[in-house]
Amino acid sequence: MLQGRMDRLEDGAMLPFGIETSYGTGKLEATDPANGESFAGDYQGTYLGGGMAQGTVFNPALMQTSTVQMWQAPDAATATGVLRGNKGTVMHVELNIRPGLRPTGTGRGLDNKGRHYSVRF
Repeated sequence: MLQGRMDRLEDGAMLPFGIETSYGTGKLEATDPANGESFAGDYQGTYLGGGMAQGTVFNPALMQTSTVQMWQAPDAATATGVLRGNKGTVMHVELNIRPGLRPTGTGRGLDNKGRHYSVRF
């Protein structure tokens, strides 16, 4: 799990947050230290950018052509997820992720009590 935090905008409470690295779907977790509520859930993500390209190159010295393939890694991803608390709170989160060896991201959340969250990891 990558560790991060969720800041509740209404009262400034900081909730430790974790997101599993994956290639599409993964687990989420958080804890509200104010009341001890533990959250668990999952997310679904989609890569943006990147892909495969194919082309032909010509070597005039040898008078021959070759086919080449190039791959570019995605440069961004988006994800949405739901965290369910053991005391009845349910949060929906939307995340913007920068892929890499150690992905980073930011996002926002809204719970079923109308409270807003800023997410970063």
